[in-house]
Amino acid sequence: MTITQLKPNTPMTPAYSRILLKLSGEALMGKDAFGINRDTVDDIVRQVKEVADLGVQVAIVIGGGNIFRGVSQGAAGMDRATADYMGMLATVINALALQDAMNRGGLVAHERKIYTEQVKAEGKPEAIVEKIVEGKLNKWFSEVVLLDQPYVKDDKKTVGSLVQEAVAKMGENIQVRRFSKFRLGQD
Repeated sequence: MTITQLKPNTPMTPAYSRILLKLSGEALMGKDAFGINRDTVDDIVRQVKEVADLGVQVAIVIGGGNIFRGVSQGAAGMDRATADYMGMLATVINALALQDAMNRGGLVAHERKIYTEQVKAEGKPEAIVEKIVEGKLNKWFSEVVLLDQPYVKDDKKTVGSLVQEAVAKMGENIQVRRFSKFRLGQD
């Protein structure tokens, strides 16, 4: 059941203010045998938006099994690191598909609207409003996307660039498996 299937005017008080949604790559296939089904992705985004519109912060973790699975028959006999890299690329492909659907579905539009209203309220000239809003959105992404965040010891580097440097230096696959963000004075 989706939120829209509830009775009209049903009062909704979310049980949680923040949730983590784990999507397998296979969830993006819909009824297809492999790949990404756009209608399915759009439906997932619609449901995420419904939850976000209730004031719930939604974090999404996505897999890549719809495109490649390192332990599958297709990877049999393949170098393990190569299979892992292929799996990571599949995950990135799925994340990009989901990001595109979220942009089309208005999830980023909500943040954009808030920032546009703020900038206009500050009395900035109309000609520069969009550039300021883009800067604010980039800052917002850097706060909510771990690999885009500045590295604590050198704010000229991002966590993502640090991970890539370590991969190049060690020749090993590095995966970020967990991310927790704490802010002083907040829950």
